[in-house]
Amino acid sequence: MSEDRTPLDLARIGEYRLTVLVGEPTAPGGLTRVRLDGTGRIQVEQVFAPAHVGAEAQTAEIIRDGGQVTDRASGTLHQDDVVNIMRQASLVPWEQPGPSRSALPPEAITNWAFHAPEGRDVALRMWLRDAERDEAVGPLLWELNRHLLRIANGKIFF
Repeated sequence: MSEDRTPLDLARIGEYRLTVLVGEPTAPGGLTRVRLDGTGRIQVEQVFAPAHVGAEAQTAEIIRDGGQVTDRASGTLHQDDVVNIMRQASLVPWEQPGPSRSALPPEAITNWAFHAPEGRDVALRMWLRDAERDEAVGPLLWELNRHLLRIANGKIFF
């Protein structure tokens, strides 16, 4: 296993967490935030910047200071599905350099964070189109979307 992969300890699966942010809260489509805990709890929210916030505001500030959540869904995944998703996440080559090309309008940026036991936190930032086509991230994104469609009764978040 290469150093940029994150080992998966199935005995500690409940301690893992995968977070995905897609888009920007100041963009027309807003920001979609997905969080999957190793316990199987999954939550998705669509967040927009409050009307008084300018386009120059940073995503972290908007989320911290109370972005407007316009839609949300949550549920619990079967443990086999959680293991499959966390296994896929553990195989992603994390800590790659950020996007190396300009956006293809109106393309969204994706920010991925994977927390493993022992404080091993890794991150990745890439354009949504590149994430969909990436051999490691693409299947992970597809699998997350499959479960989001189910818990959100068919609503497409990204």
